[in-house]
Amino acid sequence: MSSPPSGAREPEPGLLCAVRAGAPEAVDAWFRAEHPEVYRLCFGFLAHRADAEDVAQEAMVQLLDRLGEWDGVRSYRAWRTTLVLNRCRDRLRRV
Repeated sequence: MSSPPSGAREPEPGLLCAVRAGAPEAVDAWFRAEHPEVYRLCFGFLAHRADAEDVAQEAMVQLLDRLGEWDGVRSYRAWRTTLVLNRCRDRLRRV
């Protein structure tokens, strides 16, 4: 079985704990790791670069703000994907 693409891996639990604690270097590392995948999700859903860029930025802020709500039972990727796609749906409803 082949391994998932690099952006598709679950983040290290230690990184997520450090991000939750507000460690600036952890937030930076998390953002750099997550943003490309979040943008790909947005672009795949919206099929418009400018909208995908805007929604990806909004989603990253929301993910950071709501990271404390992630319970750790559900996979982080599934939680992130749900939140991001809901932001995309919100954008389409506003247009």
